[in-house]
Amino acid sequence: AGRDPIEVLPTPKALPKAQSKYYSDAIIAHHAGQTLAGLFLLRVFVEQYWRTVPAVQSLLAQDPRATGERQGEAYQAALPIDFKERFPSLKDAYGRLSEALHAADANATRFEKISSEIVEHFDARRLFKIT
Repeated sequence: AGRDPIEVLPTPKALPKAQSKYYSDAIIAHHAGQTLAGLFLLRVFVEQYWRTVPAVQSLLAQDPRATGERQGEAYQAALPIDFKERFPSLKDAYGRLSEALHAADANATRFEKISSEIVEHFDARRLFKIT
């Protein structure tokens, strides 16, 4: 008796493997009609990824309570200028996710746009061989 656990959805290969579970869970939540929870999980995905980036690790070593906004600034500063000008920004996506969460705005269109931008960002990182 009971129910089977929800499957894990395969994620785009460009996404970092260590954090891809959050992205997968976000997609599942969104498809199950829990878009606000999905938006939260997308934000967790971004935050947990940032914590693996040396520039953000350095910031957190100085200030363990650095806000997500400051972590996003540290991440953006570490990217090549031409990359930042051409591809979606995780910092901007994070800001829009935060706005949605604070307003409890479970907008499906916003979810789909931001999740697509996240994948595009990581596809571009892979293409440009940014480690």
